[in-house]
Amino acid sequence: MSVVKSRLEVQLAAAIAGRTKDARDITRLRDERNSAVSEYNLVMSERDNVLRESEQLRSTISSLELKVEAAEKGRKAAVEEAERARVEFENSQLQAEALASSLSMDSSYLKEIDRLRRELDRMQAELLGNETSLTVYWTSCLNGCCCVFSVISITLRD
Repeated sequence: MSVVKSRLEVQLAAAIAGRTKDARDITRLRDERNSAVSEYNLVMSERDNVLRESEQLRSTISSLELKVEAAEKGRKAAVEEAERARVEFENSQLQAEALASSLSMDSSYLKEIDRLRRELDRMQAELLGNETSLTVYWTSCLNGCCCVFSVISITLRD
């Protein structure tokens, strides 16, 4: 019996040692599992943060795209307005040149009128020197540019 008792004691000691070892393994495995779950929760939290930031970036990009589109429309409108202003300026410039040319023509007409008046005065002086009677009517247009001389009667004495 002593051998049996001794064998039983050895088996009991082995079983207790195995149980102690199993308890340590269970504790170690439980700690590893808790660590893995904690790491998983941390990774999932980071994932959620990344997804949230990604959505914020998408939202920001969308609003910036809308702003860019609005700015592009504004730029196009400004370019069109600038083109209209340029065309209007060129038209105004052409009108100013035409007006200046017209004024130049008016000026040349006025010079011609002045020359004709001097010539008329000279002719009158010559005719009056010859005891001439001359009646002249002066007719002018509304803008004073053209004129018509009408000689009504000329009486000459020899």
